[in-house]
Amino acid sequence: MLFATLAAVVIAKGGKGGRSSKGGSSTSSKGQREEIEANEFGKYCKPCKDGYEQDPETCKCDAAQWVAAMCKDEYTLNAETCACDGEGESHDAKCLYGYRQATDGDNKCECEQPPTCDPVLECEKGQRADAWSCSCLDKPVCEPCPEAGFKQHPWTCECRSYYTMEAKCGKKGTMNEACDECSYQPEDGDLKTWEPKCRKSYELDSTTCACNITEDAKSRPIKCTEGQGWDSTALKCATAPECEEVLECEDGQRWDKMACACADKKQKKESSGDSEKSEKSGKSGKSGKSGKSGKSGKSGRGKQ
Repeated sequence: MLFATLAAVVIAKGGKGGRSSKGGSSTSSKGQREEIEANEFGKYCKPCKDGYEQDPETCKCDAAQWVAAMCKDEYTLNAETCACDGEGESHDAKCLYGYRQATDGDNKCECEQPPTCDPVLECEKGQRADAWSCSCLDKPVCEPCPEAGFKQHPWTCECRSYYTMEAKCGKKGTMNEACDECSYQPEDGDLKTWEPKCRKSYELDSTTCACNITEDAKSRPIKCTEGQGWDSTALKCATAPECEEVLECEDGQRWDKMACACADKKQKKESSGDSEKSEKSGKSGKSGKSGKSGKSGKSGRGKQ
């Protein structure tokens, strides 16, 4: 009997060991190591992204003082204009966050790393730290976009359309000419295909391969920039009036800066799933009442 118990314990331990080896993490990491050669310090460092320099001792990637500006695929950097040129069109080159592009000098068209401020800037909520001036900046008050259907960048005041968005197939997928199928061919594997999708409240236009906003969604308010509010008549952001005083609203209300008054908050619609949960909880409450009857039964046994 004792021997059988010990054998069962050994088998159970062996089962756990089998599960731990199922992941194969050591084998897969070893395979990745074999693809990357060891450096002079014996480290297997994965290469850094463009614009970063690697410390061979720690494999850490740090941004360099000067890095090349980035362009979209199939665009090339113009050494004279510092813009990215493509077939019949061009776009501004991009730098890493905080970097800025030089327009002249020995490093023309390259992106320069921002300086380090001493002491480190501690900005208030709503402000942004500017490393180039070592100061905290407030959000600018932008002039509203002239037409409906445009969102504004809170810092650059740039207007961009949100009525129409480019349909995408992910990072690796490509869309066919009919705009009804995305595909990706792995180096070693079968061709993968799927239907292109637009985000919620957008519909795919097969003639332009773009996602267009639905008519109902056009009336939904969007977040406006500093000093602006939603104009429900023009369906766009507009300059907010200067209210004589800002009141503290009661629970269930919010301050409407366009009307300079308190307004009721919109109640969220209860989904069908929430209603089903409430019904189930109600049923469980009824079953709880039946428990009380069980107690009465117990008292009845006591009487006997």
